[in-house]
Amino acid sequence: MNVYYHYDDDSVDSAHSNDGESSRKNSNRFNELRRFVKRRKNSGKVPPYHQLAYSLPSESISEHKISTDSQFFEMEEWDEENDRAPSRRFSVPEKDYVILRQSRERQLEVVAAFDRYTDPYKQYMQSLLCYDLAPIHGSTLLIDGDLPMRKALLALYQSGHEAAVIINSVAHKPVGMITVTDCLRAVALTLNIDSDIGGRPVRDFIEAYGNKKLITATVNMSVWDVARLFCLNHIHRIPIFQSDESDLFTDILYMLSLRRIFYETVIKLIEPSFSLAPHIKHRTLLDSGIGTWKDIVTITSNACCGEVIDKLMTGKLSCIAVVDEHNVVLGKINKNDIMRELVEHSNNYLEIVNVPVENVYRVPPFGRPTHTVYEGIALLLSSDDQCLFVVDCNQRVMAAVAFTDIMNYILNSSDIHQEINAS
Repeated sequence: MNVYYHYDDDSVDSAHSNDGESSRKNSNRFNELRRFVKRRKNSGKVPPYHQLAYSLPSESISEHKISTDSQFFEMEEWDEENDRAPSRRFSVPEKDYVILRQSRERQLEVVAAFDRYTDPYKQYMQSLLCYDLAPIHGSTLLIDGDLPMRKALLALYQSGHEAAVIINSVAHKPVGMITVTDCLRAVALTLNIDSDIGGRPVRDFIEAYGNKKLITATVNMSVWDVARLFCLNHIHRIPIFQSDESDLFTDILYMLSLRRIFYETVIKLIEPSFSLAPHIKHRTLLDSGIGTWKDIVTITSNACCGEVIDKLMTGKLSCIAVVDEHNVVLGKINKNDIMRELVEHSNNYLEIVNVPVENVYRVPPFGRPTHTVYEGIALLLSSDDQCLFVVDCNQRVMAAVAFTDIMNYILNSSDIHQEINAS
């Protein structure tokens, strides 16, 4: 039987840590569980997974605490035909894999169980609640709807957050959100339509120019379901609210992003053999067809940021590839890059439209068509971008792959997973 083991240690990711003490501690956890199973097996009593079931707490899955790391290891199979001792059957004996998590000291609970033809990521995300991904120490920016738009955007930038919830302080309820995208939209509106938009209340901006309604979720919603909300609404962040017994929203707990979902449910499910989830671990970006593979929007390094803003807004893009006169990629520029430059012109923020792109763009990690989907996710998480550009051997842009594209692939890949596994 195979076991995914989760433990409560939010301070370090053992799969990526170079800390020797942390590695020894994690190794000791696994060795303890191995020795426990081996002792029970050699005693000639009941199979390991039956004994393991005895050690699990009786709490339901919905009561578990936040899971922040995971490891994968294999246990020797037990020949049930040789087992003659009476025992309590494991709750899911027909499953090949089980995800376990440490709930209290030296106690484990079952998060999920699945067979070898099931997508482990789907099973895991369906078993987790939004509450499980809440940070131990986090904050959410709330802005009063009466605050002028200019001050609201400045507060957003200075807070270090990429989004803020706009509230009606009288009714004590959220009325919308503002993001870096709204900052760039305000610049474009000031230039072309409404020169006084910066002095108007932020709630007026949302009512007049807000293109999307506020999408929210509760702590009781599964991560799988909230991932669907991200993809259906083409958004990057969703406020997660506490709910009372009647499922009415109360207080906001945190802001959930696709980035956090990928980090907690894909990167932290470590499997050394890479035998599970071949549609993620083995399939390349080119073979999967994830993302956009034609008509990629680019901009030259000698263009100005005003042109970048126009392309970002009209194309509903999160970033643009920067190329030279030979169409060779130099880097990328995203909304946050422009926002950082805009703050440098606080006396006259409209100066941003004339700033050359070559002064703003960055050189991020690029993907290759031969990279696996898993490697693409890791590259995206290594940057602060929502999009990964795939380049060929001549450093020309082939494709653009966003978090939303990959999540769509995972949400709709159950058939692909079973087909690859069966073959």
